[in-house]
Amino acid sequence: MAAPSPPTRQLVLATLVFAVAILSTGGAKADDPYQVLQAYGLPRGVLPQGAQGYHLDPESGHFDVSLASQCDVAAGSHTVRYEASVSGTIANGSLSDLNGVAVEFIFWIPISRVKKEDGNLIFTVGPARETFPVSTFQNSPACM
Repeated sequence: MAAPSPPTRQLVLATLVFAVAILSTGGAKADDPYQVLQAYGLPRGVLPQGAQGYHLDPESGHFDVSLASQCDVAAGSHTVRYEASVSGTIANGSLSDLNGVAVEFIFWIPISRVKKEDGNLIFTVGPARETFPVSTFQNSPACM
């Protein structure tokens, strides 16, 4: 499998960061999931525009984020898909056990983990990992 193009990496990263933001409030109540992401040191651009709500269990880190509907985001020659409900587990600087986020190559491959490390976001997609600069995700992408 060829490495994803930089825009694809941005979408993958945005999806993972989105999940991390939702999970990483550490018990502090934020007004929206974008603030949660920022509270955990993640850029708001890991989540697409239009998040309507979230729930975070501060003890376990389990989170759920709600979108108005399924959302596809362009990522170079690929598409990243956010389901209407995205869930996972958040800890400071990482999202794991993600559900509801996938990238299209020849077929849809789930994004399972996002980790922030040394100014980069590392996305785990199937057996592969892709790294993107955090600065690439400063703005939330619009749904197509």
